[in-house]
Amino acid sequence: MHLNECFAAAVALATAPVVGSDAAATNHSAENLHECFSGWLVKTTTNFYGSEELALPWSFGALCLGYCVGGCVMLAVKPKWTNSSRFPYIPFAFMLVFLQGPLSFMADYMNMTNDSIWHAFDRFMAAPLTVLELWKIATMYPHVRTGTFHAYFLAFCLAIFSFINSQTAQSNHDTVGFAFWHNMWHVYPLAVSVIMSFDFFVLGEYDAAAIGSSAEAPLSGEASFRKTPSVDSPKPRLLSTVVMEHTAIPPASPARGIGNLRAR
Repeated sequence: MHLNECFAAAVALATAPVVGSDAAATNHSAENLHECFSGWLVKTTTNFYGSEELALPWSFGALCLGYCVGGCVMLAVKPKWTNSSRFPYIPFAFMLVFLQGPLSFMADYMNMTNDSIWHAFDRFMAAPLTVLELWKIATMYPHVRTGTFHAYFLAFCLAIFSFINSQTAQSNHDTVGFAFWHNMWHVYPLAVSVIMSFDFFVLGEYDAAAIGSSAEAPLSGEASFRKTPSVDSPKPRLLSTVVMEHTAIPPASPARGIGNLRAR
């Protein structure tokens, strides 16, 4: 029982028509699908169980601990939007550091060919953390730079693509293909760490939502200032009136000299 088989069964169930007598068969397929996923989740072995051909290099084990690096970088570049978001940013980072990293190392590197409970623990943790990562991507979208979001989302898509290929290689017992594609899957936390570190330390801290709200505030204040007349402001006057007042000839004073001459 492998994850690829469960996904194939899910696609077949979703695309199959449900009419008449096929309804009973569909219900039976749904039960089988549930058993497939639950069986894969608690399985304590992989397709390489007991294989002597799989020789994983030390770099494979080091990349398993990339989740620890990713969690530490999350704590180092904690953005401001996390203060007002419901996304559990800090717990998510600690789960990557203290749970997912060690579990991945123990399951994928130390016990890949062994029957071990570490495989079930690793799957139990990886599944909900993938959902949390999707939640994080959706939450950060209105806050980060457009280029940063596109790079982050592209890295996530490449990680899922690599994981699917690694599962296919495991089903085919392709040791070389599995090692390559599973390494690419584990590169994801390192890749997004580089993206967010560059955005934070090189481009500078940024929050698009906060910048948008602050940009609207001065405009509204200026508009209210223009609409509200000032008490001490003088009454508007025409320019021609001001010019005439400054250029008007003062009235002549009475000619006292002429009166005195007549009197004489």
